[in-house]
Amino acid sequence: MFEIRLTIEPRDNTLMTFDGHVLEFFTWDERASYRLHVFKIAKIEIVKDQRGRNTLSIWSKYVNELLYGPQPIRDEAFAETQKLVTVVREAMALYPQ
Repeated sequence: MFEIRLTIEPRDNTLMTFDGHVLEFFTWDERASYRLHVFKIAKIEIVKDQRGRNTLSIWSKYVNELLYGPQPIRDEAFAETQKLVTVVREAMALYPQ
């Protein structure tokens, strides 16, 4: 099980968990909390935004649109987030198109 604090900014405080099948995002705003099963994911990646910050983005397999992100990743959580992306991609392979 992964549990990562992606950001700790007061208005963008995000905790992400992954149990091997479901990604969950918890924010300070309960309406913005989100669950996503890996079978829905077409692509998950970390990219640098225009400000040079690392961000996490997830795209839908079925509607070809951004499902989540771009979500900033604090520097201290970057390595662990990279590991999580690898594990999520492995889980996605269990649900081919």
